[in-house]
Amino acid sequence: MSDTFYQALEDQHRGSRELIQSRLAVYWPWVHTLHSSHPQMHVLDLGCGRGEWLQLLAHHGVTAHGIDTSPAMVQACQQHGLSASQAEAIAYLQAQPSHSLHAISAFHLIEHLPFSTLHTLLEQARRVLVPGGLLLLETPNPENLCVAGNHFYIDPTHQRPLPQQLMHTLLAYHGYQGIQTLRLQEEPRLRQGPVSLHDVLSGVSPDYGLAACTPGGPAQNWPQPAAGLQLHQLAQRYDQAQHQHQQELQHALAQLGQQISQAQHQATQAQQQAAQAEKQAAQARQQATQAEQQAAQALLQTAQTGQQAQQLAEQLAAVYQSRSWRITAPLRHIARQLQRITRKP
Repeated sequence: MSDTFYQALEDQHRGSRELIQSRLAVYWPWVHTLHSSHPQMHVLDLGCGRGEWLQLLAHHGVTAHGIDTSPAMVQACQQHGLSASQAEAIAYLQAQPSHSLHAISAFHLIEHLPFSTLHTLLEQARRVLVPGGLLLLETPNPENLCVAGNHFYIDPTHQRPLPQQLMHTLLAYHGYQGIQTLRLQEEPRLRQGPVSLHDVLSGVSPDYGLAACTPGGPAQNWPQPAAGLQLHQLAQRYDQAQHQHQQELQHALAQLGQQISQAQHQATQAQQQAAQAEKQAAQARQQATQAEQQAAQALLQTAQTGQQAQQLAEQLAAVYQSRSWRITAPLRHIARQLQRITRKP
């Protein structure tokens, strides 16, 4: 791989100098603790890249030297007035006297090494460090699923992800003590509140750091890193949020079911009332029809009675006008007189 392409890859995917320097500042408290007791301490930065860490150490007055296999990276450091040289990490360490350095750092280097070479690096670093010397490492965090499954392989020179548990075991195997893990670049919002599935996949720190010291030195009040977020914690919070959401959904569905049942009951009652009203209306129409029929019959009977009365009146008038009525008039007069006489006491 060409040196210029790798530098372009670093510039595009690693971030600006200012960003990387702000991230590396998290390691300063460990160096500051050692620097307080060793003002003339020397730091070696393996795989120094563009020199962000060297620049931070120089700002705090710490003497440091960086090495890198890339001439372009070394030139970038020198252009900023930093001490750097082109060298391979293992060979450079093997050339150093024992117990000659107070601190060694290697940020995003160990994932580039074959595992056997990593063993050698840790072995040589322990030899070169003074008793109680500090080793700082940083590497991509495979507990972040997006890092482990995708981002790690953007750099074609990466060998394999290195889980934290493996590195703890490896450091302890080579005699390092006080091993601490720093979870880096976590989003503060993830420390509380609900998390999404994307947060579970990518929310764990994308990088992690390791701070360890060689045995035999004076006791140091080393900083205590924040606990950070683990994958199982985010997964549990996501499961809890999903369970709560499911319960809320079930409760809402139950309420909706009750509302639908009540609406159906009210609709049934309304249908029954409508049917009863229709029945009553039918009865009313039947009664109205019967009343109309009775009124028609009454009118008919009235008409018939009027015809009969007219016929009787005509017959009576005919009797009054008849000859027999006139002939019998004296007889009717005598009969009325006799009725009066017989009624007198």
